[in-house]
Formats: sequence, C-alpha cells, structure tokens
Amino acid sequence: MQPGKRIKSVYNELVPISVEIKELLWDIQNDEVQLEKLIVRVLTYGKFDEIKMTYDKFPNQCIDIIQRHDYISRGVKFWIRRWSEPDN
Repeated sequence: MQPGKRIKSVYNELVPISVEIKELLWDIQNDEVQLEKLIVRVLTYGKFDEIKMTYDKFPNQCIDIIQRHDYISRGVKFWIRRWSEPDN
C-alpha cells in the first residue's frame, strides 16, 4: 500500500454497536457506526472471539475487506479465509 493512499469505504450502512466490541470503537459517541469501520476495527484490534463473532454476522463483507485493506494482519486473513472454505 502506498503512503497516503486512502481506501474508499464500500459498506456505509449504519449498524448497532454490540457491547462486546464497544471499546474498539472508542471514538464513536453514537450507538451506531458504519459497517466498514466496525469490521476494520474488529479485524485490526479485536480478539479472536470478537473476530469470529463479526465474521459470523458479516462473512461476505469481511472477505471483501481483508482483500482491500493490506494492513490487516496475516493471521486474521488466514482465519477469515479458513472460515470461508466450503467444508467449514
């Protein structure tokens, strides 16, 4: 990824913030957040259980986001791809 390159948000719909991940969205004052921001924060800073919970709710969006956001860790990308395999 080039420095200063901005990734355009695709998932702009507002979703409620669950209690389990509220601390990951420290800068949001409302009870709702853009879906893409929520997923990126969870995939970047979340614990394994939070990542799995988010993937279970938004599988297609998580798969798309790991392909567009280079800075998401390799381990998170591994698990998202693993969970998305047909035999799982």
